[in-house]
Parts: sequence; C-alpha cells; structure tokens
Amino acid sequence: MFERITALWTADAPKPLAEMDAKHALGALLVRVAKADGTYRASEIAMIDKLLALRFDINVVEAAKLRAECEALEKAMPETEAVEEVLRSVTSLQDRQAFLGDLREVILADGSEDSREHEIYVDMRDRLDTSE
Repeated sequence: MFERITALWTADAPKPLAEMDAKHALGALLVRVAKADGTYRASEIAMIDKLLALRFDINVVEAAKLRAECEALEKAMPETEAVEEVLRSVTSLQDRQAFLGDLREVILADGSEDSREHEIYVDMRDRLDTSE
C-alpha cells in the first residue's frame, strides 16, 4: 500500500537530464520554444504533437503523452543548452538539421515569430553545428 501511495508522487517525475533521450530532449526543446514568447497556444501544442508523432513514428495519443512528459521536463530543465549535449551525442547531422526544421514549425505555428523564439532557434542552430 505504501508503494502505491509513493508512486503517486514519483510517477510523473521528469527524467533526470543525464538520462534524457533524444525524444524527450527534442520535445522539451519544442515546448521551450513554444513558451518563449510568454504564451503556449493550442496551435503550438497541436504542432508539437504532430511533429513528435511524425518524427518518432508514434500515434497521436502517444505523441500527446510524450509532449506532457516533455512539458514537465522543460519546467525542470535549467537551460536550453542542456538538450544540446543530448541531441549532439545521440543524433546524426541529418537528424539535427530536421530538428531545426521542427523548431521553425513550432515557432510559426501561432502565426508570428517572437524575438525570444528566434533567439532560441539561432542559439540551437549554432550549438547543434548543422553546417558540417
């Protein structure tokens, strides 16, 4: 019984950054860029779900669940740079280039590009070294 009670507090705990995989790293980054302008619109959420489903070949329910996990991770993630190391270490150049395209899609999902969103995009483009 005690185990079931403690599971209530630990079930939704975000992954430690050291254990973050590419799915969660990308998802957290997409959530971060969507929230960068101070809003988190339904159009951005729908775009994130669509991109996660396409990128990782999962259905829409699994994508929404993954996004929810990524939202919790994004809150716990101290700096955007934390995902850069994960993405560089476990993904190919081609995947990193595709991730930047995903970022652009989320940035434009609400119909406008905010300077804070653009700043994250440029920072990640430079850090992911996609020009090789």
